[in-house]
Amino acid sequence: MTKDEQTIERERQIENLCRWAAARAGVIVLTPGIGTMALVANEIYMIMRIGRLYGKQISQSAALGFLVSLGSAFAGKTLATLLPFPPMQIAVGVSLTYAVGKAAQAWFEAGMPKQMGSVRSVFERARKEAKVQWKNFTSHPDKEVPLGDEAVEIRLLPAGNEKSPPEADAGLNRNKGRERLETIARLRENVARQIARLPMGSEMVGPALDYIFNDPQVRQVMEAIKNPRPLRIVFVGRTGAGKSSLINALAGKYLAEVSDSVPGQQQAEKHSIYDGDRLLFEVVDTRGIADAGPDAGADLELALRGFRPDIMFLASPLGDRSYVDEDLKNLNTIRNRYFDGAIPVVLLLTKADQMNPHQEPMSSERKQANISAARDRVSGIARSIGLEPLDILPVSSYVDWAENRQDIVFDGRHNIEKLQKLIVDNVSLDAALQLAFEGRMQYAVRLVADRFVQACAAMAGSIGVNPLPLADITVLTSLQVVMVTSVAYLGGRELDEEGVKEFISGLGLHIPLALGLRELARVLGPVFGSAVSGSIAAAGTYAIGVSAIAYYIDGKPRSALSGIFNAAREWALNRSRQK
Repeated sequence: MTKDEQTIERERQIENLCRWAAARAGVIVLTPGIGTMALVANEIYMIMRIGRLYGKQISQSAALGFLVSLGSAFAGKTLATLLPFPPMQIAVGVSLTYAVGKAAQAWFEAGMPKQMGSVRSVFERARKEAKVQWKNFTSHPDKEVPLGDEAVEIRLLPAGNEKSPPEADAGLNRNKGRERLETIARLRENVARQIARLPMGSEMVGPALDYIFNDPQVRQVMEAIKNPRPLRIVFVGRTGAGKSSLINALAGKYLAEVSDSVPGQQQAEKHSIYDGDRLLFEVVDTRGIADAGPDAGADLELALRGFRPDIMFLASPLGDRSYVDEDLKNLNTIRNRYFDGAIPVVLLLTKADQMNPHQEPMSSERKQANISAARDRVSGIARSIGLEPLDILPVSSYVDWAENRQDIVFDGRHNIEKLQKLIVDNVSLDAALQLAFEGRMQYAVRLVADRFVQACAAMAGSIGVNPLPLADITVLTSLQVVMVTSVAYLGGRELDEEGVKEFISGLGLHIPLALGLRELARVLGPVFGSAVSGSIAAAGTYAIGVSAIAYYIDGKPRSALSGIFNAAREWALNRSRQK
């Protein structure tokens, strides 16, 4: 491509970006609950992408600083998108975003000057032009596709005044997953302390804790939390296939060094990859046949000695068909020879973002058609050699890292969450918890919470059998307070007794009604009535616990809790009748 052709192509891509972001703005302003900050985020991602077309990697804060520098015209028009008149909202949002894009183009073209007079003129001119033809922009085919995470919290700091040190935020996010696991590990001590304070609590502590923590699945969770281990991966793929980038994308952190000149690893070796002092991955990179020298077999034997992987990955660039047949056969040979064909396999078609037409977004129909055709081809080859992978997954590991190697300037990852779920569903718990993948953490938290609620419901049933009218209410209420407090604790919330009572009262009139039914049941007689009363107490407690899990762990809204409570209580009562 000549220099003139490169300039024309860049201008075409910028125009497409501006129109895409403008169309997206038209969607954002009419979407309930998204808010003005999503509109600003959309513009920031557009500015950052335009910058990359000029070879400039700028942070979110720098892009926000550019928006601020546009002055009162930008601020005033942004506020106008809040007016409750849809035609005006769309017109203003679309024309404003398009004008920001054209102003950013002029800014980068001029070398990012500090004096913004000429850039503001471009902004005003483009805004007026776009205001006349805004309807033409709203039909962009990718308008439903966000340019980035529109829910991201934009740090309202001008360029040059970013938070220092940035490690503070990064460290907070890095440790959040481990904190959730440590919360589970401390649960037994927390519960024992609370139950012991209840009336009759000392009699219940031992059986209650045994019921919860002797459960085989709970024991497995606790053991995995105490003794996590790294995820063990065997990579098959050639140098430059994007293996190091994939490790970084999986972890969401810059852990493995990525080289632009000589990508990937150059010999069959086992690599230990740490996040600080925590070992996250043990990786054996086998190299491809074409990369292998005369000592390849010996290298491989040495690297795999005593190594039992959790999963095997083929990393093959999506647009390169040269060696995929050989690489698949190589993977199958290694899997059968060293691991008896028993290790789960995922075929990763890397660099999906570079698939032709490379200038179009991942959502474009032409790119998706080419990706689908390449995936079908690999699927056919895998079938022909008897290989049954968990999935054949086109992925992009493209991330722009800031100079500190901690903050992400641009996140272009694709299908990485799907890959994480495949790992979570197919490797042992101790490996998945070491990575603190959300899916496995949620499994661990929910499993322990479910068992805890069942234990509390069983104890409530025993308390409810007490034949003295209203004598058990204090004990039962205290037990329910302990249960809700502990479920909230597992969900990362610290509640006092008042907070629990507020939660329970938010479930409606069902609890007082249940108490009344329990007392009525006792009138039926000391044997039959007590049994019914115990069932009602157990069902009500179980329903409160299920509602607490839905709210504090699953994130359900308060408005849904009444229905959840009713359904859970009815299920528990029906089950008790069937016994």
